[in-house]
Amino acid sequence: MDSEFVADRESREGCDIVPAPMFRRSARVAPLGVLIWVASCSAYVSFGQAAEVTRVVTSAGDDGAFDFHLGVSWRYENKSARLEREQASATGSASRPALLRDLSFAQQRHVVDARLESGILPGVGLFVSLPVVVSDNRSLSFDQTDASSSSLLRDGILPGFNGTSFGVDGTHMGRAFTGDAGTVFRGPTRRGIESLNVGLAWALFDQRLDDTQPTWTMGVEGKLDLFADMAYDAANPAGNTAVGLGYHQIVATTAVSRRFSHLDPFFAASFMVPIRTTSSAFKNYGGGQSTVNPSMVASALAGTALIAWEDVRTRQSVTLELRGRMDYTFAGRGRSELWEALSGSSACTSDPTKCRNAPGGDATTALDQDLDGDGRPDPYPGITEMDGYATFGGDAGLNINVGRYVKFRALFGLTAALPHFLSSATAGVDSNGDGRVNASDKREANPTYRETLDLPGRRFKAEASQLWSLTVDGMLMF
Repeated sequence: MDSEFVADRESREGCDIVPAPMFRRSARVAPLGVLIWVASCSAYVSFGQAAEVTRVVTSAGDDGAFDFHLGVSWRYENKSARLEREQASATGSASRPALLRDLSFAQQRHVVDARLESGILPGVGLFVSLPVVVSDNRSLSFDQTDASSSSLLRDGILPGFNGTSFGVDGTHMGRAFTGDAGTVFRGPTRRGIESLNVGLAWALFDQRLDDTQPTWTMGVEGKLDLFADMAYDAANPAGNTAVGLGYHQIVATTAVSRRFSHLDPFFAASFMVPIRTTSSAFKNYGGGQSTVNPSMVASALAGTALIAWEDVRTRQSVTLELRGRMDYTFAGRGRSELWEALSGSSACTSDPTKCRNAPGGDATTALDQDLDGDGRPDPYPGITEMDGYATFGGDAGLNINVGRYVKFRALFGLTAALPHFLSSATAGVDSNGDGRVNASDKREANPTYRETLDLPGRRFKAEASQLWSLTVDGMLMF
């Protein structure tokens, strides 16, 4: 911390500011005295704001000042992707099929998140948040295809191949699209509580207390799936509008920042581990199932805050925030851009005519097959095995501290994902070592494998995936 930065802090009502040299000397020689001084003066003196990623609400003083934060944020997300399909052709080969454009994906999502933060110990804060999805709309449109050429219709995944009416409109009771409509599938508008998030954050070092050290925080958060999970039933397209994921998320984080005059660079990293719930659609069907769990995610974030203007006495400031990030989603099962369209009808179990198969196909290419081994066909749940992929992007934002009790933040972000296959399950495992997977042996065959989707030459792939977002939040600090 710069000398003039500390020396500029002024006293209030008998709480004398410590000049920078004395503060530094005290921090080294008598740390207990410095902490007592900071605790007694925390209501009046601030040694500068930490970067947002290293902010921890702490209970540092007897007066309780700034140990309770209440915030609400609104986030808008707009995601798009180009979905291509492998196909053997004159330009491809058996080992490397050609990729043909088939569909385009679009999603618009509004989320309001209420957040409560409270200091429970010096340097330790507890936070609780409740993200509420106001609306989540997804759709698939033809991309250089139509009702007579889209593989989604050709393979019987959606109805209406070569017809004048085709696809499914889930927002209007599942009716078909007609004429020159570019849309082939539209899911129901989803809304509801996504999860209950509870976590702890700990500041191992705090530059505001010792300017010879950076601010370094660690935290753990549990995103608990306690509400209704997403599902799609072709027999009742609007019957489920939930937003729950079907698994809890345990997120471990660490972040470090260090302020230098008007710059506050920072770095953060996190790792998310999913835990399936008992009612999850991510089921273990046994046999040769290659993957059961949802994907784990590792993230890294780096950037800097630029203090454009600051009035220490009134605790007002304007800060620009620039961030770059990289995420890696590990291979695993998940809800891809196609998951609703791939999901079958609950009527399939009792009425085989409601099960889907490509025109002229046989049982090996059917999408709705026996999953649980009871000898009856089951609707395909839409969850596929996806390849791992990296995502790169950045954010730019503006932070405004209005005063002691109020601050606002706006953040614009854009990320892009590298190409990755959306359906790549293996046929099973060779348990007896004969060099092949026996599809009729339940110990070897993968019950989630579908030749229509997972066989090389028929797989779907996401290209040109991008997500742009806008986040606006406000916070009251007590």
